[in-house]
Amino acid sequence: MSLPITRRTLLAALPAAWAISTATATPRASSPEEAAMPMDPPPAPLFRDPIYDGAADPTFIWNHQEKQWWILYTQRRDNVDCLGVGWCHGSDIGIASTPDQGRSWRYRGVLEGVTYGRGRNTFWAPEVLWHDGTYHAYVSFVPGVPNDWSGDRYILHYTSANLWDWQFRSKLPLTSD
Repeated sequence: MSLPITRRTLLAALPAAWAISTATATPRASSPEEAAMPMDPPPAPLFRDPIYDGAADPTFIWNHQEKQWWILYTQRRDNVDCLGVGWCHGSDIGIASTPDQGRSWRYRGVLEGVTYGRGRNTFWAPEVLWHDGTYHAYVSFVPGVPNDWSGDRYILHYTSANLWDWQFRSKLPLTSD
């Protein structure tokens, strides 16, 4: 028997999902001295988006230029009243950074250049990798701001030299297409 998932049930599950995802994404220290530093457990929640209160689907990446850890996340619009699941859509990719190995986090805005098509669209669940001096972002994309789960979904590839300025590279072919 399947039970309907309400917005309240989904919102109640998000902190547990956040805790599980962050528990497996422990950043490595940038130096032996930092690795030897004792760390207190971070506060819970680790980070709250100050605009929409909806940080979800986080990925952690070391910013080589700024020498600090960043979280890139779905900036889910949790505090926006919408029809159906419209609050899950229309999201950007938010940025938070830590100057102190994760003890505190600061909101930095949204990824610039992560666009596709015209109008307001949905970007979520980023994954970012560092390879040969270039950051590669893979982002889920939904055209528009639908109020249900129907419609097309894509994965888009972007690159950046600094985690701030992104260039679109390709729409990935999926076996479901």
